[in-house]
Parts: sequence; C-alpha cells; structure tokens
Amino acid sequence: MQIRKKLGTAIAASGMLMIMLGVGVLPAQGAERPMPALQPSPRPAINPVRSGRGTGVQMGHVTGTVIDQRTGAPAAGVSVTVGGVTVKTDANGNYDYWVPVGSYPVALSISSDQGTPSQGSVMVDVQPNAATVQHLGFVSPAPAAPAAA
Repeated sequence: MQIRKKLGTAIAASGMLMIMLGVGVLPAQGAERPMPALQPSPRPAINPVRSGRGTGVQMGHVTGTVIDQRTGAPAAGVSVTVGGVTVKTDANGNYDYWVPVGSYPVALSISSDQGTPSQGSVMVDVQPNAATVQHLGFVSPAPAAPAAA
C-alpha cells in the first residue's frame, strides 16, 4: 500500500511539472508568429527539345518567380509575356520559357482585378544554354472589408 501511495504521488508531481513546463513554452495569447522570408522555390533543370535537323540555333531560357508584393507569396496562374509569347506561372509562382539567344522583353500580363505590376516591361539578354532569371512582382488588391451591420 505504501508503494502505491508513493507511486501515485510521484506520478501526480511529474504530471504537474510537465503541465507547468508546457505552459511556459506556449506563446502568449494574441502574439503573432513572425512570417518567414519567402524565397523563390528551386526549379529543376529543363533542357530544350532540339530538332534532329541540326539547325544550329542556340537556345537559352528565361525563368523567374512572380511574387505578390502585398502578401509576399508566390503567385500561381499569373500570365507572363516573354518576347510576345504568354506563359503562365506554375503552382509555385515559377515560369520558364526557352527562346533562341537574343534580347527579349519580359512583363506581367495581369488584369486590374489581379492587381498592378510592380515594374513595367524588362529587357533581358538570353545567353546560350543558360538560365536568365527575371523575377517579377505585382501588388494584388486588398481583400474587401466586411460590410458594417
């Protein structure tokens, strides 16, 4: 009986200690966790498909991430124009388009419902077998405030 009593007391004391230590680790109510700095997600290497005709056209690609400046998050499904051709960003906000070596304008093609581009068209120089990185940004509209009752 004596052992049971000591064991019960030890378990109760351990439980109380765990509760007190656990509560000290919890964040204060209402405290906001800091947002981590978002970085463009890594892209796998993509090789262009070349025709078997041996045309000798050197290719490079324009790649980047579109970021919503209001939220700091990558934007999926946004249209980007590279040299007159429009491509859409993937689920991670990335775009990638292969072109012959040369200079190309790169710009966002978004509607006013989607937001306002942070910069205009940017000229990029594409080098052979290389990635030319051009990140783009826009500011999305703020969410509508709830109607007052």
